[in-house]
Amino acid sequence: MDQTSLKDNLNCIRSHLNNVIEAKRSNQISTNTFKSQVLDGTLLLVDIKASNRVHYEKLQEVKEETQDSKSQLAQAHLQLQNLQYQKSYYLKEIRSCNEFQSSFSDEQIDMIPTEEFLSQGTSCGENIKELDPHTLMLRRLTAEQIQRKKLCQTLEELKSREKVILPSTRDFLSSALTRDMRKP
Repeated sequence: MDQTSLKDNLNCIRSHLNNVIEAKRSNQISTNTFKSQVLDGTLLLVDIKASNRVHYEKLQEVKEETQDSKSQLAQAHLQLQNLQYQKSYYLKEIRSCNEFQSSFSDEQIDMIPTEEFLSQGTSCGENIKELDPHTLMLRRLTAEQIQRKKLCQTLEELKSREKVILPSTRDFLSSALTRDMRKP
């Protein structure tokens, strides 16, 4: 029921009530007419209540839709804030990395000089002289790491050989010493 029919029903009830009240005051209404008028008024009242119920249910649906929309909006806003925080965090980290100045020079790290590294040739078929300073430093560090691993492996091999040779050398030297001491 729309709003105009609701107004029409209210006007009909008013007119019915006014007619019943006027007729009752002047005692010009019969009992059957009175009952008929009351029944018509009651039916109109039931229609108004039904209309009111329909409007209330529509209102509840609109409120629920509004609440759902507010909830979705709040969720989207929260996600936006989260993304903005992440963005500012990453930008801060990028700025920090870009502004980072190492406190160690090549000499302090004890790396081979750049000229010597460049004279060793290319590692992947690239022209090392055309690389930017950062990539060049990474390549130098990688080459240095590989070289140090090889040196550590050689050191371990030499230590194991020393462990094998040292006891036999001691035995030889002690026997030579005892022989030299026996000679007058």
